[in-house]
Amino acid sequence: MPNAATPAATPATAVAVAVGTTNPTKLNAVRAAVAAVFPGAAVSVTGVAVPSGIRDQPMSDEETLRGAHNRAAAALAAHPGADFGVGIEGGVQRVLDKWFESGWVVVVDKTGKSGIGSSARLELSSVFMDRLNQGVELAHVVDELTGQTDVRSAQGVMGK
Repeated sequence: MPNAATPAATPATAVAVAVGTTNPTKLNAVRAAVAAVFPGAAVSVTGVAVPSGIRDQPMSDEETLRGAHNRAAAALAAHPGADFGVGIEGGVQRVLDKWFESGWVVVVDKTGKSGIGSSARLELSSVFMDRLNQGVELAHVVDELTGQTDVRSAQGVMGK
């Protein structure tokens, strides 16, 4: 998707995006973002189940960003008619003596150009980190601690 530094040369009439997930919350977020960037365009967003190429619970920004890039590239490759591939990956990162959760988004186009973005960060308590260090994925920890089911597919860990 174009950014402020590289606006679209002409208004798009149709934009096809392949997203490296089938998570409905993430697909809806991409739909809203694409519609805002390309107002008036017919927007098609297709979720594609692709591997991230990283572990289920990324434990650094670098790993999380690599997973998002892998998903974006794989989604675009799996959907040749798409204009863009999008990868969204959540992970945790240690900053000084604290741990934070955040998400990374990568958008790639057919020429290989890419852009990245990051969400806000939420500090994770030792209760969360104890479970993550035991190999439990963050979404499962949230389910366990809140009594909810499949938080990742509903509001997500950070909420809607």
